[in-house]
Amino acid sequence: MKPASILLLDALVILGALAAAGSARAGCQQQIQLLGTDLKDVVLTETQKQDIGGLVEDARRYCWIHQERPAMVFIAKARRVAGIRPPPDEFDWENVPLESLEER
Repeated sequence: MKPASILLLDALVILGALAAAGSARAGCQQQIQLLGTDLKDVVLTETQKQDIGGLVEDARRYCWIHQERPAMVFIAKARRVAGIRPPPDEFDWENVPLESLEER
């Protein structure tokens, strides 16, 4: 039986592979896939693993209902918990408040 940390990472990688199939949810699903790839070499505590797992699950739910903006917030939080930065050439969801993006 695999340890929980390996199962979490395996699930993220599988999730990422499945995400490529759905074009309507491609943006946030692609970010989940990138998160899984970035997490492969990161050493995490059990608490971090649980926190990231919950955040990824929340992101998946928002992606599923086509709510990309809230999903990206959860993905950014997961990256912050893991101590990894956003991919290059991507919008920095960590440092730009959502309120500043809303149309007035």
